[in-house]
Amino acid sequence: MSSEVSARLALRVLGPVRLEQESRTFEPGARREQALLALLAAEARPMSRARLAAMLWPDADDVDARGRMRRLLHEMSSHVGHNAFVTDRQTVALASDVCAATDLASLRRSLAQSLYRSTEDASDESLAALEHAAGLAAAEFAEGLALDECEELSAWLQRQRESLHQARAQALTQLVTRLEGAQQHERSLHYAQELVAIDSLNEAAQRRLMRLYAAVGQPRAALQQFERCRQILHDELGVEPEVATLHVADAIRGRDAAATTLADDPPAAVAVRFTRSSDAHLAYQVLGAGPLDVLVISGFISNLEQAWEPGGPAAFFWELARDFRLFLYDRRGVGFSDRTVD
Repeated sequence: MSSEVSARLALRVLGPVRLEQESRTFEPGARREQALLALLAAEARPMSRARLAAMLWPDADDVDARGRMRRLLHEMSSHVGHNAFVTDRQTVALASDVCAATDLASLRRSLAQSLYRSTEDASDESLAALEHAAGLAAAEFAEGLALDECEELSAWLQRQRESLHQARAQALTQLVTRLEGAQQHERSLHYAQELVAIDSLNEAAQRRLMRLYAAVGQPRAALQQFERCRQILHDELGVEPEVATLHVADAIRGRDAAATTLADDPPAAVAVRFTRSSDAHLAYQVLGAGPLDVLVISGFISNLEQAWEPGGPAAFFWELARDFRLFLYDRRGVGFSDRTVD
C-alpha cells in the first residue's frame, strides 16, 4: 500500500472495529484481528510482540504464540496493506498516519483542546470540541468484541471501556458547567439530561438537572426529577437523597416558577484550572492571596465542583482563604482530573 493510500485509511475502534478507505469499509471478522487493531489504536505506541502474543493466545507456549502473531500480521496486511503497520523483530505499531486518523485519536485531541481549560471558558471553539468528544465517547470501545478465554485482554478491554465512559462523563460535566455559567440554560439542560442518563446515581448531576429545569421555568419537571432520583436511590442503594438534594427540592417547592433562579446554589465562583503531572492532567483551584500557601489534601474521593454545593465545605475554604492562599485539587482518577487506565 502506498503512503498516499495509507493516509486515506481510517481505523474506527469506537463502536465496532472497522477500517474505512474511500468508499470501502472492512470489518474484521476474526476476533483477534479486531483485538489487535484495538490494542494498537488505543496504546498508540510500539507494543512488544511477546506481550501481544501472550494477550491474544494466553494458553499457547511462547514459540507457538509468536508464530500465530506473525501469521495474524500477514493476514491483516493483506487487508490493509503492509504500510499500515510498522514492525520489527520485537515490536508492532500502527503507522503514524494511520494512528493519527483513528476516531480514538480524534477524541483525545478534542479532549486536549477543551477539557483542560478553565471551567469559565464558554467559547464556541471550546464548546464545539467538548460536544465532539461527548459524541464520540457515546460509543462503546470495540463494541461486541469479547475474548473470555483471554483474561488479560478482557481486563484491558474493560478498562478501556470504563475510561471511555468516564471521558464522556467529564465532557458532559464540563459542557453543563460552562453553559450554565454562561446562562445558556436550555442548552445546558440538554447535556445535564444526558449526564444523568449515563449515571442516575450521581446526585450532583441530579441536583444540577433539577436546578436547570427550574431555571428554564419548569419547576414541576424539576420536582418530578427529584422524585425519580429519590426512587432510584432507594431501589439501587437503599438510601435517601443527600441533604443538599433535599435543599434544592425544598427551594424549588417554595418558589413561584417565574421567580426560580439558580441563586440558592450558584456555580462555583472559583475557576477550575489544570496542570500536567507525568501522563495525567490534574484539576485544581486557587483562592485567597495570603502570605502562606496551604494545600488541602482531600480524602480518597474528591470533586472540585461538588465541594461548593450547599452542605459542603465551601464556608470553611473561604474562611481559610482570608489568611492564606489556598490550593484545592482532585486526585488523579477522580473528580475533574484524568482517569487512570492501568
